[in-house]
Amino acid sequence: MEELEFYKEWCLIMYDYACSCFINDTIDKNEILEVQKDFEKMKSDILKFYKNRNLKKLKEWYSYVNELKPSPSDKEYSILNARLRAACGKDLRDFDKKRLERVKKVEDRGYIKTNSEFYLIRNHIDYLEATNATDEEIIKFDTLITLYEEKIKEKMERQRKKQ
Repeated sequence: MEELEFYKEWCLIMYDYACSCFINDTIDKNEILEVQKDFEKMKSDILKFYKNRNLKKLKEWYSYVNELKPSPSDKEYSILNARLRAACGKDLRDFDKKRLERVKKVEDRGYIKTNSEFYLIRNHIDYLEATNATDEEIIKFDTLITLYEEKIKEKMERQRKKQ
C-alpha cells in the first residue's frame, strides 16, 4: 500500500470511530447532526489532502487521530484493530509497538530530553493506568516526569535571573 493511501485510510477509519463515539456520548440528541457535520468536514479535508497528494498534512492528521484511539481494555479496541488491519495492513498494536520502543529508549536513558518525550511519557502513564500496571512501574515513569519538570523550572528561573 502506498504511503499516501495508508495515511488516508487510517485517518478515515479513525475519524469514523471517533464520530460514532462522540455520537454515542452526546447527551443532547439535537447536537448529533452538528457532530456528524463536523466529522464530515474533517473527512472531506482528509480526502482533499489525499487528492492533492499532501503527505505532510495527512501525517499531521494521523498524529492527531491517534490521540483518539481507545485503550486496549475498551471493547471497541479489537473491532477498530480489525478494521485498521483489513484496510491498512497495520493496526493499533503496531502503533503501540512503535510508541513502546520510544518509551523504552527514554526509560533506558533514565531521563527525558524533550517536550515530545515528556508528552510521550505522560501518555504512557495514562496507558499504564488503563491497563492496570504495577504501581512501581507507574512511579518509575512519574519520577521521570517530575525530574523533567524540575529541570525546566530551574532553566526558566536561570533565564529570569539573566533578564
